[in-house]
Amino acid sequence: RPDVLLTYGGHPASLELMRRARARGIAVVFHLHNFGYNYRSAFTDATTVLFPSEYSRRYHRELLGIDGPVIPDAIPLDRIIAADPEPTYVTFINPQASKGMAVFARIAIEMDRRRPEIPFLVVEGRGKSDALAQLPVDLSELRNLHRMPNTPDPRHFYRISRAVLVPSLWRESLGRVPMEAMANGIPVLASDRGALPETLGDAGSVLRIPERYGEQSLEVPTAREVAPWLAILERLWDDPAFAARQRERALARAQCWAPGTVAGQFEQLFRAFNKASSNS
Repeated sequence: RPDVLLTYGGHPASLELMRRARARGIAVVFHLHNFGYNYRSAFTDATTVLFPSEYSRRYHRELLGIDGPVIPDAIPLDRIIAADPEPTYVTFINPQASKGMAVFARIAIEMDRRRPEIPFLVVEGRGKSDALAQLPVDLSELRNLHRMPNTPDPRHFYRISRAVLVPSLWRESLGRVPMEAMANGIPVLASDRGALPETLGDAGSVLRIPERYGEQSLEVPTAREVAPWLAILERLWDDPAFAARQRERALARAQCWAPGTVAGQFEQLFRAFNKASSNS
């Protein structure tokens, strides 16, 4: 007989589970992970909805009129912190249109012209490096571009990353890649889409991508539009003091996603429901 049921998902079995829990007086916390819900019916039997970011909370409040607390995801430090780092590459993970591979392509092209000694690494995920061939530019002659096959262990690429690019065109609900990168002390350059500015906070660099580049855009930005990205990367390479400050800020920011910190927030939330149940 639990005091609280933590669940997610709009499958009929999940909805029935929530209904039965509420009928027995059990508080139901719906952990909302994404933007896949355009209807309120999934939340009918939720005592409250838990959001991963303030951005997600605002979005769903305006769209569906639902509200609730914000608790970010925890980072499994033992599975993502790389030992013996050898920071070398500017890393871009999961080449897909929605993840900003067209923006990445322009950054790589311009940096190959200006600073070919700065190497770039494309890490395959759901998107394969072959997807870059869909773009209306030829990357085959770039001297600075390298590839890593999909790996179940992110420590393989975080260990050799000197900076991480997150030029996402999608409204990220929190941003797992920048969180993991910052937990490794890696400076992050991210777009201004979704919750990414909130995720980076006062760490990393949030850079604007013009609105005309939609979620599935394959249009490659101009050199002028990616100039701020290039300037920050060059400074990370040329200014050791600046790079050190960025690493320190990344590590400090990542403390808010430490398992112990997040677990404490969940415990506080669940205890509040337990207290309310005891008083009813």
